[in-house]
Amino acid sequence: MIVFPYVEFLGLAEDRVFRPMIPIIFQANGKEFKSYSLIDSGADYSILPIEIAGNFNLDLGSQPRYSILGAGGSSFTIYKSPIKIEHIIAKRGFREMRWKSIVFFSESGSTILLGQNGFLNEFKVVLNGKNKEVEISQ
Repeated sequence: MIVFPYVEFLGLAEDRVFRPMIPIIFQANGKEFKSYSLIDSGADYSILPIEIAGNFNLDLGSQPRYSILGAGGSSFTIYKSPIKIEHIIAKRGFREMRWKSIVFFSESGSTILLGQNGFLNEFKVVLNGKNKEVEISQ
């Protein structure tokens, strides 16, 4: 099991907001992208900003694209990755967790979402809001 603290943000009216975000490395075509990603149990799939597809030299032109609804009912376009993207969760003193899955790339939004297919279906994930911690185990 690996435990990560929630990430603190400044919310509305200067309130402190804590989100279940974890550091993760994405790899494809010999390149990598490191970022914090939001664990989103309401997302069906993991969704990354489209710029990351460019970093990985992925051609999305012939890939299926879909219009989906996000939180609040706004729609946006996503593209299916042509290959499985490697994911790595690492924390000093713990064994790395590695897996590959198809992700989708979004034309809008900058927050990486880790959704049901490709993340939550791979692990046991406990969102401990009381202690502001994420527990991940296989």
